[in-house]
Amino acid sequence: MSDSVSKAAAPADGKPAQILGRTDLYALAIGQVIGAGIVSVLGAAIGVTGRSAWLAYFCAIVIGFITILPFIFVSSVARCRGGTYSLTYGLLGEKWAGCFIMASVPGAFSLSIYGVALGTYVNSLLPTVSPTLVAVAITVIFYIMNMRSVKGIAGLQKPMTWLLIGTLLMFMVVGLFQMKSNPFNFGTDDFITGGSEGFIRAIVLLVYSTYSYYMCFNFGGSAKNPKKDIPIVILTVPLVLVVIYCGVGMVASNVLPVSEVAGKPLTMVADIILPAPLFILFIVGGVMMALATSLNSQFGSYGRQFAQGVKDKWFPGFLCKINRHDQPWIIVTLAFIITLIPILTGFKIGEIANNIVLLTYIAGLLPMIGVLRLPKLYPEAWKKSRLHMPDWIFYIIISISIMMKLVVTYWSARGLTVTKVTVSLVAVAFCFGYAIIRSKRKLVKMSIGNFDIGDN
Repeated sequence: MSDSVSKAAAPADGKPAQILGRTDLYALAIGQVIGAGIVSVLGAAIGVTGRSAWLAYFCAIVIGFITILPFIFVSSVARCRGGTYSLTYGLLGEKWAGCFIMASVPGAFSLSIYGVALGTYVNSLLPTVSPTLVAVAITVIFYIMNMRSVKGIAGLQKPMTWLLIGTLLMFMVVGLFQMKSNPFNFGTDDFITGGSEGFIRAIVLLVYSTYSYYMCFNFGGSAKNPKKDIPIVILTVPLVLVVIYCGVGMVASNVLPVSEVAGKPLTMVADIILPAPLFILFIVGGVMMALATSLNSQFGSYGRQFAQGVKDKWFPGFLCKINRHDQPWIIVTLAFIITLIPILTGFKIGEIANNIVLLTYIAGLLPMIGVLRLPKLYPEAWKKSRLHMPDWIFYIIISISIMMKLVVTYWSARGLTVTKVTVSLVAVAFCFGYAIIRSKRKLVKMSIGNFDIGDN
């Protein structure tokens, strides 16, 4: 694939409206990354490392940033209409793009987690309200919103995200004045309770709540100026995370004794340091908005990737329908139905997630490996990039990023059972096999403009 070929492949029919500005992308990115993790996982991190959990969060943010560096470089070179899927096509080719999009399908199962959690928190405030009913209602609302325009998705996201940030800052400021110990006193016995291994385990627990902001990359086809705005957003969101995550982590681990907060949700500390009206605000504006913004952004992010996959005919014909808002309505509807099944049946979605975890890891490595080919496939576009650097430095950075991803993957998957590994590998074989067969039978028709290195 050459520069000349890509330049000829300018966006044509089916081109999504380019309507998202930088503030829209910020809202989608921040809302996506600040989710259930800060509420539920922080207590577990305190349990394995003590008061150093805030420092573990800082390290997790740095590691998360390193793992998504490849997306920053590519976003400065090309408009990827289908996000990470189009990136994989532009750098690895048709078959590997098909493998990636098919391996991304099981990710729809995880959406139910947000609905269930929202239902649980509403029920904690209003015990007479059914958590299942709330979970279904919330999921239906975001399904309807994500069947409409991308601008509508971003319009809903912005006020929820600003409320989320404001609420977490309120918790942090109030809590800083109530801390009973110095978070910078590294010499106390309860600072690193689990030693170096405990500190590493805390980082691994926290890292998955630190890097999903890169998924704003999937809105590249709808962005007004993606090659300028998306790199800036991805580069600066970590600064927001350092302030919020580390600040909240300091409060959570220094107001009460470690033994009292270890393994407990953030709501326990909030209930102690906040008066009743502010505690209710924390539940609604902090906990619920963290879940709602993640659900909204993730629905939209998946929709952008699958919209392009549908146009490229990776799915059977009856599934390849796009509505007037450029949404793959049948695929999104199927994802919606899949999301409702665990909510209505009480089936533990975590079991499904655990059984396909390696599939997710392997799929995520494909685009990262592809980025190594960027300077060779698109030398002229790479030289014009605002982030251009000598190729040897670029290769070192991307290699470090891939190795960091592999290390995190190892630490996360080391406890998987033989059954879970087997299920994941079977899923990998099925997804990859299906994509390769469909490509060989010429059933796929890749759209022009998938990976566009034009002027915008």
